Amino acid sequence: MAIGYATYFLKSSLIQDRLIVSLTSLLVLLTLFSQVGDTLPKTSYVKMIDDWFLFTIVLLLFIILSHMFIDISNERILIISKGDNKTSKYIPTAAQVHKILRYILVPGVFVVFSLIFWLIMVYQP
Repeated sequence: MAIGYATYFLKSSLIQDRLIVSLTSLLVLLTLFSQVGDTLPKTSYVKMIDDWFLFTIVLLLFIILSHMFIDISNERILIISKGDNKTSKYIPTAAQVHKILRYILVPGVFVVFSLIFWLIMVYQP
């Protein structure tokens, strides 16, 4: 999870490297999920470890999609800035979106989920 999050700190121009590292960490996480699921007893309900793995897989998938969005929006801003038509709409740059994802959104979602997860773990009968 930390390696996937660390890809936000690579330069925006290194989109291939960011995607390769994120996808590799996602594949490793999927392998771990599969191996852990095989060693646990089969039950009809969802276990807490399943919730944890599902959350981390979805978060890494979001990281990968956000990298692609940042790259696409960076190209779109360049195309818009080349045109003669100046509009007064505020369009956040790819760097601004990248900073919001890096410092606010992804860590915030991770902290909130972790707090809820561990509160449930501690207070579950």
